Amino acid sequence: MKRIFYLLLAGSAFIAACTKNDVQTTPLASLNIINATVGSTTIKANFTNKTNVFSGTVLSVAYGSNNAYTIPAGSATPVTILATADTLHPVYNTPINAPAGTYYSLYLAGQVGAVDAVLYPESFKVHQDSTFSVRIVNLSYNSGPINMTLSTSTTTNEIAGVAYKSVSDFKNYPATYKITSYTFQLRDATTNALLGSQAYTTAASMPRFQNITLVLKGAVGGTGANALGLQLVKNF
Repeated sequence: MKRIFYLLLAGSAFIAACTKNDVQTTPLASLNIINATVGSTTIKANFTNKTNVFSGTVLSVAYGSNNAYTIPAGSATPVTILATADTLHPVYNTPINAPAGTYYSLYLAGQVGAVDAVLYPESFKVHQDSTFSVRIVNLSYNSGPINMTLSTSTTTNEIAGVAYKSVSDFKNYPATYKITSYTFQLRDATTNALLGSQAYTTAASMPRFQNITLVLKGAVGGTGANALGLQLVKNF
């Protein structure tokens, strides 16, 4: 009997201990950093306000690429972004207060020495059928407004008049297996000159159920890595 009593007592103590030590969870948000700053080297993100403490599974974001990070939500989180070539002068140093469960994109544009940042709260489409959606972002600091067309109809604007540092709405497209290809083109809104394109050439390559962002990066008159071009960002 005594053994049973002590076992019950030990079990009660264990349950009480578990009750008193409930697991405390930290509310989180997502931050996707897109590096389209002309002349930029690789950049790193710091969310701690401590010197040389960088965050994320993938620590760096090269020019023309992006990485998504998880950050604390519900209070001001310090966000410092440094170029690996110059760790003394942050390219971005602003707290972000993101509600729990939200998703933000931080677009870095402009050029080295004059970085422009666009913090954009996201609301992605949920695709219930064989569809996907596309939007465009203009991050070319010296460009005019841009349009998006399809290669099959180059004078018909799917999205029109997106100025520098602006983000268009998403536009839905069907993606059944009967549809074999799409080529999305970014064009100068004034001249209709082709600036960049993204092609899906087979039915199997279609980004079904996805939200796709086409970013115009580079500079008008730029050469090499700084030439005008298209950067693909695959969102949820």
